[in-house]
Amino acid sequence: MSPRKRKADLEREIRELKAELSIAKKQIGKPNDIDNDNDATTCGWEESEQRVRLLTCLRGDAADFVFQQLAPDDIADFVNLISALEHRFAARKTPSTFVSQLELRRLGQKESIADYAADIRRLTTFGYPTADAATREMIGTRHFLRGLGDSSMAMAIGMREPSTLQEAREIAERFHHLQEESGRGARQIRSVSATSEDAVNNEKYIELRRRIISIDERIEQLTKLFLQPPRDDPERPARQPREQQPRDRPPPRCYNCQKLGHLARNCRVPPQNGGQIPAPQYFSSRPNWVPQQPPQPPQWQQPLPFQPQLPQQQFPPPRQWQQRVPFQPQPPKQQAAEPARDNTSGN
Repeated sequence: MSPRKRKADLEREIRELKAELSIAKKQIGKPNDIDNDNDATTCGWEESEQRVRLLTCLRGDAADFVFQQLAPDDIADFVNLISALEHRFAARKTPSTFVSQLELRRLGQKESIADYAADIRRLTTFGYPTADAATREMIGTRHFLRGLGDSSMAMAIGMREPSTLQEAREIAERFHHLQEESGRGARQIRSVSATSEDAVNNEKYIELRRRIISIDERIEQLTKLFLQPPRDDPERPARQPREQQPRDRPPPRCYNCQKLGHLARNCRVPPQNGGQIPAPQYFSSRPNWVPQQPPQPPQWQQPLPFQPQLPQQQFPPPRQWQQRVPFQPQPPKQQAAEPARDNTSGN
């Protein structure tokens, strides 16, 4: 068996044992379910006999606490022994803790309606210690309907308007029996007859305690096996190292002279392009592979580069400008003398 499969089997077995352990702890109930004072009074036991019978019933952490941590004087005194056990193992919870548990309480998949109703009543009593009985019944009924998980059942019970938790429980059990008879039950709920919370006998209590102890021991053993590193299986053949198969790679190409068989750093040809070697093109699968360029056509087959030409337009011929004559100053012109007037002609 491979270590991975063995680990998965251990995890599955631990989960199954933990689920069985939680169910057994719910069935066994709390130590307060057994009225030791009433049994001692009925049987006529004195304190010395009660102390001896109590010491013989201790198991697990309680036995370790009494026989390893308590002083002999406290063990010899029945009153001191009871007070020490209550101080060590008594549940110290505030009402707000029980209220939070009541808000989150839901009917289990394999839980009976009677056990569910009894737990709702317990959480309501400890969560609201100062409330009156009618208020506690109303709160317990509301949380009982909320945690059923079956909307049709909750609606049927709510339409009957039960005034107490016991009445809501009876309606739920009748509704479940009708669902089973009609074959329309969407959810299989294990229904049991109404029994009192104090109906657990001593034989069943002892048997369940033994079952819990054996499950705890089995879980501890499996946890140790789970935490151990996987050992090498002698029957399993040794793992052979993987042979490295040579890859089909082309010979290296020089990026200086473009020849095969050597690299550019080992090339003896003088560097081209002004002493600058082009950077190699690397690929993840073929590092030294260079894509093959298609063959260039001959020079006479290569098309000429595109040269845009301007459209031909008819322009008028350029004007012929006369050459400018340099400036030459002209001498001033002389005016002709006017003829003399004859003054005697008028006389």
